[in-house]
Amino acid sequence: MLQRLGTITLLCVTVYAASQLCAVPNRAGFYESCDYLATNFSKPLAKKRVYRWKRSCAKGDMHSCYNLSIAFATGNGIYKSFHQANTIWRKLCTNGDAKSCYNLANSYLLRHGVDTNLTLAQQYFDEACELGYTPACPKR
Repeated sequence: MLQRLGTITLLCVTVYAASQLCAVPNRAGFYESCDYLATNFSKPLAKKRVYRWKRSCAKGDMHSCYNLSIAFATGNGIYKSFHQANTIWRKLCTNGDAKSCYNLANSYLLRHGVDTNLTLAQQYFDEACELGYTPACPKR
């Protein structure tokens, strides 16, 4: 029981510290705190989660950008827009994110926010596979 209380206390301190760092506008280097809060403690509050991901993504946190792209693709906490999701995936893919390349390939294959383009779909599947995302490899 004592160990459990220690874990809860540590968790509360971590959440409090992250919320304080996230609350300070333009505090460079602390965007991970916003992403941590958004991912772990705002699940029922999708709009707040998306807001935090937008802030962190704008500061260059690629994990937050990926989460934001999934929110756009699913319409969870924000309006559904494959166009916006594809824009983010394209940027992330250019920076070496294999899952984003895979998602972009599927968008071109399934006509989600872009015209069907099998050549581009294949290029993005190949890139995702080369970056180590194995679900893309059978589609090569």
